[in-house]
Amino acid sequence: MTADGRPQKSDIGRWLKENPLPEQEGLDAFGVPEELFLLHELTGLEKQADRFIRTLVAEDQKLLFYISRDLAPDLIREVLPFDSPEQYWIRKEQLMQGLQKSFGRDITAEPGNDLITAVTHVFMIREKLAEMILVEADVQEKETEKIRNKRRARVCLLSAPVILLLAFVFIYPALKKPDILSLFAQYKTTFQADTTAIDTTQYAGNRFYQAMDFFLSDELPQARTLFEELISEGTEFQVTSRWYLALIFLHEGNKDACREQLKLLKEEDPAFFNEYGKKLHRKIN
Repeated sequence: MTADGRPQKSDIGRWLKENPLPEQEGLDAFGVPEELFLLHELTGLEKQADRFIRTLVAEDQKLLFYISRDLAPDLIREVLPFDSPEQYWIRKEQLMQGLQKSFGRDITAEPGNDLITAVTHVFMIREKLAEMILVEADVQEKETEKIRNKRRARVCLLSAPVILLLAFVFIYPALKKPDILSLFAQYKTTFQADTTAIDTTQYAGNRFYQAMDFFLSDELPQARTLFEELISEGTEFQVTSRWYLALIFLHEGNKDACREQLKLLKEEDPAFFNEYGKKLHRKIN
C-alpha cells in the first residue's frame, strides 16, 4: 500500500500474474476485480457505499454513477434505455430510497451530500484502479513479449550451427551436383558418331543410322529401342550404341542405369571410356 492507502503497482502486478485479465476491449469502473478493489483502504462510509453498489444490477450501477457525477437527466436518458422521462425519475427515486435504506439515514441526490460523496469516491477509486490495471497489464504483456523475443533469438543462435551443418552435409553437395539435363546437353555432342561412313545397306548399319537420327532429333524412346537391340545382337556398333544408351538413361534421370552402361563400356572399350565416359561417370557418382 502507498501512504494514502492506495494499492501499489507491485500489488496490481502481483495480482495480474496470478489472475490474467480475460480478453476484452477495455476495463472500466464496473469491471474492476473485487480482489484488487479490496486492496484499497476505504473509510467506513466508503465501504458501506461499495457494498450497496455491488448489490445493484449493472444498469442501476451506471445510473448511480451518472447521478454521482451530477450528469444532467437528459444526458443520462440518452445513455441509458429509459422509455420515458417519468420512468427515469421513478427509477432514480427508487435508487435513492435504496441508498438511504442501506445507510439508514436521510439522503438527497444533491452533490456534496456526504453519502453521495462517498459513492462518488468509490467510483473514482474504481476508475483509477481500472486505469492502473490496464497500464500494468500492458507492461506485463510487453515484458512477456520481450522474453519471448529473447528466447526466439537464443533458439536461433543455438540452431544456426545445426542449420549450417545440415546445409553443408545435405544442401551444399546437392547444389554442387550438376543438373541432369545440363549434363545430357553437354555430353550429347561430346562424341559424334560418323554416320556418313555407315553402310546403310547392311541391316545393322541401317538400324544404327536410324537410331542416331532418332537420338539427334530428341526422339529418345525410339532411339533407345534400337540401341538396345544393336547391343544385344553384339554388332560392330555395340560400343557406340552403349554410349548413347547411357546418355538416354541419364536424360531419363535413371543414373543407376547410366552408371551400369558406363561400367560395361569400360570393360568393353577402356580407351573409349577413358576419353568420353570417365568424367561423366565421376559426375553422376
